[in-house]
Amino acid sequence: MIAAAGGRGRAALALALLLLGSAVGSSIGAGPDEGPVALRVEPWSFSHDKNGRVAPGLYWRGGIKLASRDPRFGGLSGLALSGDGNRLLAVSDEGWWLTARLLYEDGNLAGLTDPVMAPLLDRSGRRAASKRSRDAEALTLLRPGMLDGKVAVGFERRPRIELFDLAKDKLAARPVLVPSPPAIRAGPDNAELEALAFFAAGPLANRFLAISERQLDDKGNIRGWVFGRNRPTFDFTLARHDEFDVTDVALLPDGDLLLLERSFNGLFPGMSLRRFPIAELKPGAVIKPVPIFETTLPRDNIDNMEGLAVHVTASGETRITIISDDNYNRAIQNTILLQFALKERQ
Repeated sequence: MIAAAGGRGRAALALALLLLGSAVGSSIGAGPDEGPVALRVEPWSFSHDKNGRVAPGLYWRGGIKLASRDPRFGGLSGLALSGDGNRLLAVSDEGWWLTARLLYEDGNLAGLTDPVMAPLLDRSGRRAASKRSRDAEALTLLRPGMLDGKVAVGFERRPRIELFDLAKDKLAARPVLVPSPPAIRAGPDNAELEALAFFAAGPLANRFLAISERQLDDKGNIRGWVFGRNRPTFDFTLARHDEFDVTDVALLPDGDLLLLERSFNGLFPGMSLRRFPIAELKPGAVIKPVPIFETTLPRDNIDNMEGLAVHVTASGETRITIISDDNYNRAIQNTILLQFALKERQ
């Protein structure tokens, strides 16, 4: 295992510092602009179980650890993959893009190459000066699997959604503000907009789905919203699972939505995957997602898991890819990329 017992303890300490309000990332300088980033890529084992079965219907498909001395690298919180799963686009909560190509061996995630980073520009064409303004936490594609098109980024500490046309200007694109419900901005500081998806087709076509990290109603349910230009807007809630907070959401091929959630018990981080049908998204609905998988460190080798993406392989296998946010605590946390297969009928 790459994550030895000491590494697990260090990861737990990092999460403790985060929850106590240690804003390590805020000290990161602007660094260079767009260009390659030198990464060290290592294999990453997820579990002591070697048979590949993680949970009923969920199977391990490889993982990697990414490390770099480049001051831009880290804090990866939003994730998207190309339709074939070979290309990656991510955003960091310090206001950086990351693009790269993923490598596979025998169908399993095994490496990463050609990494490039660039600043997320504001409407003036600059990287935002303050951490509060550049805290990108969510990423979604307006055309499924198309990284070189229009993408939307959700920001948490100054909650908003911005649209970037990467087809036109690539990583130098300037954003256009997406109108969103004012209630998105009514949550607790640093626990507001965290997860974002876009419906390209179906009954909710051309609308966004946004979910807060920890904006709760009076019954403790997690608040979410569905909205779009010239489209009906409504809110809903998700029944909270123990002390888990939502960190991302993605659409599954069968029409369900997949939630990635994170917990922290004071010592170790936890990760949960739950799902629910899109058909349950209705005004005022209280949705109870179905659990798929739940784990903690040190039971499995996870970290602060924040970004989620779904794609389908050429053979028709649904893949779930999850990335961790190291909070720029490189000495005590890791940036890891985990991939699983979701086989619902096996």
